[in-house]
Amino acid sequence: CMRLGLIEITREQPRSGRAVKFYRAVAKSFFVAAELVDEMPGTAFTRKLRDLLDQNLNRSLQGICFRHDGVRPRADLVTDPDQQNEAVELWLDVGLTGADAARLRQELQALMDRFRMCDNAANPRYLLHMAAVKL
Repeated sequence: CMRLGLIEITREQPRSGRAVKFYRAVAKSFFVAAELVDEMPGTAFTRKLRDLLDQNLNRSLQGICFRHDGVRPRADLVTDPDQQNEAVELWLDVGLTGADAARLRQELQALMDRFRMCDNAANPRYLLHMAAVKL
């Protein structure tokens, strides 16, 4: 950070051996080009979510039923009804107009905001992820 000019030494406190250096950022914010970022924000959460979903599924999964519904091949997860599944993962490949996609984004944001209002540190934590991307 010093070499890049992002921080500066504000003072040094003498002590036996080396002095203790105190640093400060040279600006309130910094722009970093995307190609220089090793990992995008949210990537660690994505890995954690995938691991938690897999762990939950492994506890309740009995197997996978492969079939053909007359239109295309299907794979259905067969879960143990006696195991409580506290996770949900939903996928949908759907054709939408630009207006429908915009409405979906708004509704997902409103849903996330509504549940953000329920946040209470005393309650069990849930990791939520909603995403939509044009193929």
